[in-house]
Parts: sequence; structure tokens; C-alpha cells
Amino acid sequence: MLAGPSTTATELANSAALSKLSNKLRPVPAALLSRAAAGKARRVVGYNPPLLPSPIMLEANEISCIRGNRDLFRHLSFRVEGGNTLRIHGANGAGKTSLLRMIVGLSPVLQGHISWCGQPLGKLGDDFARHLVFVGHANALKAYLSPFENLKLNLAIQGVAANDGAVRAALEEEGLASVADAPLQWLSAGQQRRVALMRTRFAASRKLWVLDEPFSSLDDDAIRRVSLRLAKHVADGNVVVYTTHQNVTIDAPTKLLELA
Repeated sequence: MLAGPSTTATELANSAALSKLSNKLRPVPAALLSRAAAGKARRVVGYNPPLLPSPIMLEANEISCIRGNRDLFRHLSFRVEGGNTLRIHGANGAGKTSLLRMIVGLSPVLQGHISWCGQPLGKLGDDFARHLVFVGHANALKAYLSPFENLKLNLAIQGVAANDGAVRAALEEEGLASVADAPLQWLSAGQQRRVALMRTRFAASRKLWVLDEPFSSLDDDAIRRVSLRLAKHVADGNVVVYTTHQNVTIDAPTKLLELA
């Protein structure tokens, strides 16, 4: 900004601050994307995910979860076949998030076991991860990156090829085009949640979606879009596992797991 007769000290300060912020934001995504893509390339180039045994199925057998001196749940068993959702319900602190973390392999299963398509998770390793999408209660986004940059970064980490046009088209369909290049920290909680959930738009080939409170902070239109996306994924023969405190119905066969 050039100083002129009407330029105030405040305007100059604001301009300098914006320039500094812009210089700080722009170089970061390229470096992050390059690093993520390079790391992912070492793992997935030339790799074809193994064919899954039939039927697609997530199963837990006699698993327990203990936090400190407290039993969250003991000897829990369930089975979810392809073409079904599993809705996990319970009060705060009942162990819903702990159970999801065990399902996706982020927390160890110390008692009992969890299997995917008949194979223990511990033996599947990266093969299981390539059939999984996990959206946790936290959005796992970078506040200083834009929605566009965050989504590109997440897709690169997942090894999903998506050109810039496809990403921007998806943001527009989600009603986020006007904020696609704004720092994420400027967005509302609902908009940030929508950005986090957008990774499922590019994950139709992933057979297992695990979502922790996916409808949190969403308005009615966004809830409807996400519900339709989940129902479509299940209709294609896949499995969706999710938690929610909200009275949201997904048009798909659903099993309810109640944690006391």
C-alpha cells in the first residue's frame, strides 16, 4: 500500500500486518504438500490395495477399555457387515471416542481383538489403513492454512490424487467457495467441520469410514448432505461407524451399540 495524503498510520499498520500474514501463509502449503506427497510416494507408488475377503465385515470380540482405575467397557463384542452402519451411543465419558480409536488402530487393544474382513488389525498394518477414512472429534486441520490448502494436504497424506479443479469444485458444492482461500481460523466452527468432513468426498473406494460426532456444529443443510453421503457409501456395500448425540437419521441399515 502506497502512502498518500489521506493514508493514516492505522491503515499503514493494517496493510503491513496483512502483508506479513500473506507472506507467512503462502510458502507453507507448497512445502507441506511436497513433504506429504514425497512421504506418501515411498509407501504407495506401485502399490495396489489387496482384494478384501468377502464379506466386508468389522468385528470386535470381547474387547475391554480401562482408563486409570476406571472400566469404560468390558467384554464388548459386535459385528458390522458391509451395507450397514454402526451407531455408537452413550453419555460423555462412556468410552465412545476410546472405542473409535481402538477400531482405527490409534489405541492398542489390550484385551480381546478387533478384526477387519476376518483378519486381526495387528496383522493388517498399512493394508487396513488403505481401506480406512477416520474423521475424529477434532478436525485435524491447520488453522493458518485455507480450506483449499488443508484439503489438498489431507488428500496428499492419504495418497489420494485430486487436481486443483476437482478440489475447488468440491468446495463450491459444499458452499465453501467464498472462503476457500481464507485462513481456516477465520471460518465458523460449522464451516471448519465441513472442511474436515470433505475428505470423505474423495474416499468412495475406502471401505470403512469411522466418524466421531460428524454432525457437530453443522446446520440443517450440511447435516442433510453428510447424511446422504454416508447413506450412499453404505448402499455401495461399505461400512460406516459413527458416534453422535444428535437425533440424525441415516437412511441405511443401522445397528445401535449403547455404551453405559
